[in-house]
Amino acid sequence: MKNTDTPLTASLLKINTKPSYRLALTNQIIADNSLLEEVIVIAKNNEDKVAAKAARAMELVGVQNIALLLPYVDDIFIISKTNQRDDVIRPMAKIMELLVTHHFNKKKKISLSIQQKEEIISICFDWMITPQKIAPQAHSMLALYKLGTEFDWVHPELKLILEQNYAQGSAGYKARSRKILNLIKV
Repeated sequence: MKNTDTPLTASLLKINTKPSYRLALTNQIIADNSLLEEVIVIAKNNEDKVAAKAARAMELVGVQNIALLLPYVDDIFIISKTNQRDDVIRPMAKIMELLVTHHFNKKKKISLSIQQKEEIISICFDWMITPQKIAPQAHSMLALYKLGTEFDWVHPELKLILEQNYAQGSAGYKARSRKILNLIKV
């Protein structure tokens, strides 16, 4: 389904580095949750040029209020596993980090099920072992580190991957790896 002529698509296409555009769209989606469903449908379409903008809009909503994305977590997992575009993976990785961070937050805005946490672990490890840009890997590292506090096997696996990839990693990868490796007590 192509979503090229809707008002939502027009708003999505305006997402760029201008904070005013991002804020306006985020507020629009938060004010009307039915728009979030449309955004997710657009993000699921791997061939639609607007999919990346929709994924970015989901991330922006998550930054403002991650609880709004919780009912759509299965859709987020589908998008994360099926879309191979860098411009879609990066916001999905940020959403994974947000979900995990808020789950472990003392104020506990959201609560993830064991199955959801396992799904996030699987997706994040996939991003760690496949060729990805630094941003998805950096978000994955933090999510995996936090989840490793509940799942004993995660920290040793994460440590192994970080140590193996360290030498050929970018400066950003190395910086985040050092930070995570210093936190891991294995």
